[in-house]
This record gives sequence, structure tokens and C-alpha cells, in this order.
Amino acid sequence: MLDTLNGALGKTAPNSHNTAETYKVSYAIKCDWITLRLLCPEPGQAQDVIKLIEQTLRDSFTVESGPIKQHHQTWDWQAVSVKGIRAWWHNPGNGPKSMGRVAVMRLEFSGKVLGSINSVDLRDLCSLLLGDAQAVCTRFDIALDDYTKSLWTWDELTAAARDGNYAGPKQHSIIQAGDRGKDMGITVYFGNRRSEAFYRFYDKDIESGGEIKANRMELELKRTKAHQAFLAWLAPDIGDEAATIDVLRGFLTGNIRFLDRSKDDPNLDRLEVLPFWASMIELLGEGVKLSPIRAIATIERSLDWLQHRVFPTIAACRRALGQEFDSLMESFMEYGRQHQNKRHDSMVMAAQLEGWGV
Repeated sequence: MLDTLNGALGKTAPNSHNTAETYKVSYAIKCDWITLRLLCPEPGQAQDVIKLIEQTLRDSFTVESGPIKQHHQTWDWQAVSVKGIRAWWHNPGNGPKSMGRVAVMRLEFSGKVLGSINSVDLRDLCSLLLGDAQAVCTRFDIALDDYTKSLWTWDELTAAARDGNYAGPKQHSIIQAGDRGKDMGITVYFGNRRSEAFYRFYDKDIESGGEIKANRMELELKRTKAHQAFLAWLAPDIGDEAATIDVLRGFLTGNIRFLDRSKDDPNLDRLEVLPFWASMIELLGEGVKLSPIRAIATIERSLDWLQHRVFPTIAACRRALGQEFDSLMESFMEYGRQHQNKRHDSMVMAAQLEGWGV
């Protein structure tokens, strides 16, 4: 199974009622969803990506011509592989509204797909796409399956949600068994589906029809947080899968905390950690918090400013200087490359995540 660590630990630790208890925990941590956006200006480049996936993952695709509406966009074609990898490609054309945009390809690896792919092969593929096709990750999910269903109880979790005893996400919702027309067990959400970090806790045993007999904790990362996690997941040496699990574990526990907030102390570090979460941290370790990347200015606004305020003046300089202007512009560009800062890096990452060609 892709990026999965099965833990079996015999230990003495406090349970949810602050009493010592010896227990054995069996769990798995894995990458459960990856969505990539690739810059593919030419149709042939998209086809090259398909061939690369087929060769690296030993898979094959069937391509269907468009137009195809999916993910709030119309695509020129879509492709589905035997393993279930899904791909879409779209060319925005050459109209005024497409200025600055290039053709993009979307790749989607579901949890089921990832369960059938060798992690070393996948990370090798993603590293190639990161460099050759300017891949950015727009969604990255991490899952923890607790096979003994002992890491938390649903009473503990729903009480923490209702009492506001959590930090990180700004809101929660609770779906009771039977609320969705059939018994799917209790599902507890922390965060907003549109936010960059969104947690869900549910009974995977019920959801999977008995295939995975576990309680699941799932972190769905989007946009800049997803891309940061994606880069960190690719960072360990190829073959060092234990290190990739450490990366996943850190993000899973680092972006939510369960605390007793009844004292209303603004300093969260002084608050007592809820017993079940203290046991989780003892088992999995302290986490790594992700912060969103906020671009002060956007590529879209910058292009608009260039078009209406700068380009007329540049055109006038070109007329005055003739061919000498071209070498002058090259020196200006080199100066600009050498004097970029973190603000410009943020603009570039935000633009890539929004599908701009940069």
C-alpha cells in the first residue's frame, strides 16, 4: 500500500479517563489523495505526460475527446487509466480573457488509486513532473486508520467539537448516524470545505462497506498548504519511505489541537490538552503546522497594470531606441531576476496554483 506505516505498539499510556492502561495500537498513515496541475502549452506535451505515467507506473490510458465539463471547467479531453488515474487537458485559446494563461493539465490520484501504486514509482513520477511540467499540487490528503478504534471515542470527539475545545480550524459540523438517509455512523468535520486545511473523522468500516475496519482521521489540504505538503513529501530520498511517513504524520497532527478552552485563556500553549489528544501526540509525536502563502499582489493584477500603464511607454521607448531596445530589455530582465524576493516567490506560487502560465 502506498505510503503506509502499520504501527503495533505495546505501551502504557493514559487513556481518555486519565487512568493508566496497557493497550496495543494498530494504525496506518498514508497519502490518500493527490491532485496536480501541470502547465502543458502544447497538446503534444500533455500526451508526453500520459506516456510518462504509463511508463513509470506501468499503466495505460483511454482518451475521450471533449468538450467535457468537470471541476467547474470545460476540458478539451479527458483520459482514464486502468488503475483509475484521471487526467484532463484544456487550452484557453488566444482571446483577450486568456492573456497570460496557458494550456493546463489536471491529474487526479484518488485514495483507491494510490493504494495500488508503488510509492517509490509515484514519488519519482511526481519529481519529474515538478521539474519538467511545473507541476503544482492543489489537493493533498493524509489519512490515519485506527484499526482498534481506541485512539478516540465518538463521545470525546463530539464533545470537543460542541464545546469548542479545539484550535486550528475555525468551525465544525457533526453529522449523526441516519442524518444522510442511511446509517453511515457519526462524521465530525473541523474546518470549512473551502479552507486550505479541513479535517474529517468517521467510521471507515461503515463507509467502506467493511473493507477497512477502522476509525479514520483525514486531513484534506488545498492550494498553498497542499503544495507545501507535496514538496515536503517529495523531499526524502527515493526509497526512504519511513521518512515520507514521518512527513505525513507531522502534518496530520500539526494542524489541529484539542484543548480545554473553558478557562478562556488566549494563550493556547497554557491550556491543558484533552486526554485523548495527549495520547495521540504521545503515540504519533508533535506535529508540523502549515501556514498559507498569501501573495501581496497577484499575477492577474500585475498583468493588467503592465498592459494599461507600462506597455504604451515601453512601445514608445522601442520606437525611439530601435534594435538597441531589445538588448536593453534583456539587461532589465536579468536585473529583475537577480532582485526578486519572497513577495515575488509568493506571486509565482499563487499564479501557478490558479493556473497561470509564468
